[in-house]
Amino acid sequence: MFSLDDPTWKDTPDSYNHGEKIPDLIRQLQADPSPRKDYKDEPWFSLWSSLCHQGEIYLASYAAVPHIILIGHEAKGEIDKNFFLLPKEIFVIRLHGKGPEVSDELWLPFILSLHHLNKVKMNLNEKYVLPDDGTKTFDNKDGLCKQCGHVGNPHLMVSM
Repeated sequence: MFSLDDPTWKDTPDSYNHGEKIPDLIRQLQADPSPRKDYKDEPWFSLWSSLCHQGEIYLASYAAVPHIILIGHEAKGEIDKNFFLLPKEIFVIRLHGKGPEVSDELWLPFILSLHHLNKVKMNLNEKYVLPDDGTKTFDNKDGLCKQCGHVGNPHLMVSM
């Protein structure tokens, strides 16, 4: 995982050809990880459009995810659902064979950070339901899956 001050960001492609703005967007998340009211609110709108644009991911996507997960993990209080959704979506797109070839320098921190995604504290205002039978399996009171006891719901494919 390279630091937010690493000059490599300017040579790490995002949807706009360079990732030099990504560290500042991540710093905005650090300053305020709280939930946003609208999908167009910053910095999430710019992060989504830079890192996961129209079903495409970029080298900057892999570089940003470990930072995003770390911030979500360390945040105190309620956090935005995009701390969970953006890394998940980037991973799903990668699983479908899309995205650039990635070096070990970016891949290893990316894939290792995903193992910590279930530890991200989620105090969301809505309840999730499983799409197959509508059974409520996750509510924000204790943050535990009613099926297996894990934080969040590892059985759920979130689609918003």
